[in-house]
Amino acid sequence: MPSFITSDEITTNTAGQGIVELSDFSFGDGTVPIDLRHLQHVSSRAVEKVIEYCEHHATTGDDPEWDQNFIAVEQSLLFEILLVANFLMIPTLSALGSKAIAAMIKGKTPEEIRELFNIVNDFTPEEKDQIKKENEWAKDL
Repeated sequence: MPSFITSDEITTNTAGQGIVELSDFSFGDGTVPIDLRHLQHVSSRAVEKVIEYCEHHATTGDDPEWDQNFIAVEQSLLFEILLVANFLMIPTLSALGSKAIAAMIKGKTPEEIRELFNIVNDFTPEEKDQIKKENEWAKDL
């Protein structure tokens, strides 16, 4: 099993400098080397969840109910899972995570979305008016 240090400083065994083949995880065809040092800003739990997802899909195939239960995690873990899935180029998991985030924001106002994701609105009143003016066409959609 490859070794690298995650943001919570948990080390997993690796072969050499943190550069491994996906086959070291027992999923994928493993033809592209992956530098896991780029994952040092995610928790080991996120990496473990991604490995769990890959192992499950390698052995059981597509299971929408399992996927929904799998992705029902706290927001911070969801974002970390999505980062790892994107980095490791796992399109099915990237899509699953993106759909979960889309469901979180569906039907919410921009203010509610900012609150949900702790986004500071730093537009001046003039900038807000300009944005509204430039995007009037979107009201008809």
